[in-house]
Amino acid sequence: MDYRDASEAFDDALEAFSVQSATDVRSEIESVLSTDMDDAAVSALLLKLNASVDPMTHTGMGGRAFLEELANAVVTHVFRPST
Repeated sequence: MDYRDASEAFDDALEAFSVQSATDVRSEIESVLSTDMDDAAVSALLLKLNASVDPMTHTGMGGRAFLEELANAVVTHVFRPST
């Protein structure tokens, strides 16, 4: 799919998450970002976890910036109640 920017893609991806799941993911992201892993190591971790995304190739961002954007998207996303 084509998105204007990464935050739009993250917002769309969050549609599949519950508020609690997204909050849990954000905590996990913060845990990774609290380490001294560099961009390359974070990107390699994402690929190893089968995220199907290489931050630099798909978004032009380093791995750490990619995760920071994803964590920020969790905060700003408007979760809709399940029907």
